[in-house]
Amino acid sequence: YEIMPSLVGSEMCIETAEEQGVVTMRITVGSNGRVSACTVTGGSGSSTLDQAACRGMERYARYNPALNDAGNPISSTTSQSIRYVLPD
Repeated sequence: YEIMPSLVGSEMCIETAEEQGVVTMRITVGSNGRVSACTVTGGSGSSTLDQAACRGMERYARYNPALNDAGNPISSTTSQSIRYVLPD
């Protein structure tokens, strides 16, 4: 199946403007393409970044849901990483 996140939200950039790192998450994508659950599986070292990543995924991310054999959308899980980088 194909999953494609869209904009994860500029709010995340604002609230995490002083930190950087990589957050890896296990996410559940519902049959409607929205993130219905998120768990940090690889933290960035910053609880602020970790929380912002899951909050942003649940609020903003949209995916093409997985399909069953009949072609109907179903819930699925996948991993996703977000890299926060401070500008030079």
